[in-house]
Amino acid sequence: MFSFVKNIDLLKAKKVAGVEVLLSAGGELYNVVVVEKKNDKVQIVSTEQGLDFEQFKQKIDKNIPLFLSVDGKGVLHKKLSFTEEENNAQLLSKVLPGADEQQFYVQSAGEFVSVLRRDTLDVSVNEFKKSGYFIVAAALGPFALNSILSLVVSKVVHTSLYQLNINDAKIDALGKAEATALKVNIADEQLNASSVVAFASALNYFVNTEAFFEAEIIQSSNIDFKEKRKLVVGGVAVLVFFFVLLFVNYLVYDSLKSSNNELEAQFKMQEDDFNKSEILKKELDEKIALKEKLGVNGSTRISSYLDEIAASVPAAIQLTELSLNPVEKKIKDDKEIEYDVNQIVIAGRCKKSIYYNDWKKDLSKMEWVKNISVVNYIDADDEVGEFILKITF
Repeated sequence: MFSFVKNIDLLKAKKVAGVEVLLSAGGELYNVVVVEKKNDKVQIVSTEQGLDFEQFKQKIDKNIPLFLSVDGKGVLHKKLSFTEEENNAQLLSKVLPGADEQQFYVQSAGEFVSVLRRDTLDVSVNEFKKSGYFIVAAALGPFALNSILSLVVSKVVHTSLYQLNINDAKIDALGKAEATALKVNIADEQLNASSVVAFASALNYFVNTEAFFEAEIIQSSNIDFKEKRKLVVGGVAVLVFFFVLLFVNYLVYDSLKSSNNELEAQFKMQEDDFNKSEILKKELDEKIALKEKLGVNGSTRISSYLDEIAASVPAAIQLTELSLNPVEKKIKDDKEIEYDVNQIVIAGRCKKSIYYNDWKKDLSKMEWVKNISVVNYIDADDEVGEFILKITF
């Protein structure tokens, strides 16, 4: 289990799968480590080795974003001397002189430059996307390890493909793997060599915000995942809002009911004391009058009405305010408060008026709705329009 500095990002998933994609002439195999972040700590949920794609789809949830590390046939790593100012075309020419930059992905990590033909990675990524997976980032080779090598004590780290020599918390040399059965200690975890790169890839989702290399197909998948997260987070927020609204309404009603019962009990107990009973009776009458004025005396279906309104709100409309029996005039100390009873006032925003009009029609069809009037509507062209509706019930 690993501890991290608290970094609240609602668009980030709490669970991610690090996937080492091993390319070969016979197809692709996948080593997978799923990790989960809880209370600023990251822990391993599951590990899988040597899966083919069908096995991968059976074992890995599509709701978990993927961080890929691609290696094997077609991936070339070369240790070079280069500067930060050199662009991808210059780096590619040092690895593959005369190669077309448009046909290769280029990654620089530490002292190494890695290259892979674009069509090789694009085919693999498209297979994931067609199957409903979201890829949030990708790296070439084992270099996702660079971000977590400070947690590794050993100067030699074994992975599924390499024996890595470590120097100054960076990969210094790549050698051929000796045995994937070896165990590797990373902080509190002991992993098989075949899980090391996948584990490092998963951790990079939480500790490393920089992309390893630019790939439009990866960026597109990452954007799609963030849009999905926005919908999830936004939906939860709306549900929480209406739950709180309904819960508060219940508490107010329950509080008034409890007050009413207490006053009645006190009135009966103090019947022999005329002055006290008159005071209690006056308070009781005021409470009852207020309930009658607000339309909540006796049985009421207001909670049901609010439930129906909440359930009918389409995704294109965002509610900003909902008032039940609003105050008619400005409150003054020397005057009784006047309420606009049997009224529900709704305010919100909508980008297109067609969604607003359709929703208003749906509201008018509800059996308990007597009338709907438009208090205000501002159409802001390409911007978000604002509206205020008043429902009489």
